Parts: sequence; structure tokens; C-alpha cells
Amino acid sequence: MTPARKPKGRTLAEFEQLQPAEKLLLDACWKGATACFADSRPEAAHENNTVRAAFLRFLALGGDEQAPVHERGVQLQGAWIKGTLDLTSASVPSGLSMVHCQFSETPLFTGTDIAGTLDFTGSRFPSFTGMGMTVSGNLVCTGATFYGKKGIALAADRAIIKGTVFLKNTRAT
Repeated sequence: MTPARKPKGRTLAEFEQLQPAEKLLLDACWKGATACFADSRPEAAHENNTVRAAFLRFLALGGDEQAPVHERGVQLQGAWIKGTLDLTSASVPSGLSMVHCQFSETPLFTGTDIAGTLDFTGSRFPSFTGMGMTVSGNLVCTGATFYGKKGIALAADRAIIKGTVFLKNTRAT
């Protein structure tokens, strides 16, 4: 009997050689801990702080049998997120905490349903798209920067945040 196929990007095997930072994140997700690469947002990408957006997406969606994610969800700090974190129309089964992270590309959260808190404290984005997203917990953007690389810094029309929205010292330019 042939094993059932999974959608692209939904098996650990697809990611082949993990970077050192990705190995640390994978282990932290299994334990329900935070993968801490630095106490502050990185100024540059290197192998010890870079996480591919596609791998982060894989974990945010719950991983697989070889890479289970704890019910505390994905928690990382001080990472460089390389590529587009595309969670468009996805159901994320737990919270996401990406504190003091640098995003190389605009994250796409349009129509995303997050069962928990979405924490971007101190992170920096070329922009953010979250139109129609639903966050069952809090949205924390304290100290975050959305710099509108291609015009719009923050697009969140029709977003539903069921908890509190934290925007202290947030910049959108």
C-alpha cells in the first residue's frame, strides 16, 4: 500500500539539510520551548540565525510525524526569516511567537486562522499582509517596524483579533 501523499511543504523530508538555526528551532518546537538565537533583532543573516520561511511554515502548520510541534506552538527569538512566510488561508493550530525577528520578505497572512496569540514584538518587516486573518488570542506588535518596502506597510482589512491588540512603540512607514 502506498503511503498517502501530503501537500507540498508538509513533510520534514522535503527540507533535506537543515541549517543549524533550523535544527535548534525544530528541537525547541518538539519541547515547547523558545528557540533563542539572540536577545535582539539580527542585523545580518548567517547560518546560526537564519530560518527558511518555508520551514517555519511547515512547523507553524504542526509539522509531521517526524517533527511534531508541541501545543505551545512555534516560538523563536532573534531569527532572520529568509523568504516569504506564506500562511495564506492556512489554519495554524497554536500560537506563533516571532520576537525580535527580521523578515526578508513580506509575510502573507491573508485569510489565516491562528488558534492562539500572534506575537511580533520587536520584529521588522518590509510590510505585512493580514487581510481577513483571524487571531483567537492577542496580536502583539509592541516595538515592531513595518517599513512599507513596496508602498503599503501594514494591510489588515477585515482582520479579527479576539484578544487584545498591542501596538506600543510600533512603527509603520
